[in-house]
Parts: sequence; C-alpha cells; structure tokens
Amino acid sequence: ETEAWPLMFNGANTVGALPLIDEHPSWLPVDYAGHAIAEIVLRPDVSKSVVYHIVNPNTSASWTDILDGLRDAGVKFETVDKIEWLEKLAASEQDPEKNPVIKLLVRL
Repeated sequence: ETEAWPLMFNGANTVGALPLIDEHPSWLPVDYAGHAIAEIVLRPDVSKSVVYHIVNPNTSASWTDILDGLRDAGVKFETVDKIEWLEKLAASEQDPEKNPVIKLLVRL
C-alpha cells in the first residue's frame, strides 16, 4: 500500500480527490538512500555479509501534513475516505497514459 501513495499524487488532478489515511509515511528520498548505500559499500572496514536496512528515521509528518503541503503547492483536490476515493478512481479516466493512478485498481 505504501508504495502506491506517490502514484496517487499524480492522479489528484484526474480523480479530483485524495484519500484521508491515518498514517505517518516513512518515505526516504532516493538520493539519501543511494548516498547511504554508497558509503556502506565503499567502506573497506565493513563486512560484506552484513545486511543493512536503509530507512527514514523521521516519521513525524502525518498524511494530513502531506495533503496540506500539496494544497499549499496549488494542487486542487477534495479529501475523502478510502472507499469513496476508490469509487472516484474507478469512475475516472481509464487510460493509464492520461491517468497513471488508474493502475492502482486491480482488474480481475
């Protein structure tokens, strides 16, 4: 579920809504992760058999904070519960070229 959230932002305009989720995302910018991995791999004193888990230690931002930031950036959408958002998504543009977020719906 977490991996889908950034894709949802792309669909805010085509769906016209984003879901309200009670969560504190722990996303980590790829350049931070890449830098950490490069530091570990390039250190001669680090065992190559050790497993590292690169995570964002700061999960203080809530999903509501993220939605507020999107609004402050000028993205226009309404906030709805998850079920209503899925209904709006199902009724939105079906072409994934025009509406990439449609790919989040599982087609059986």
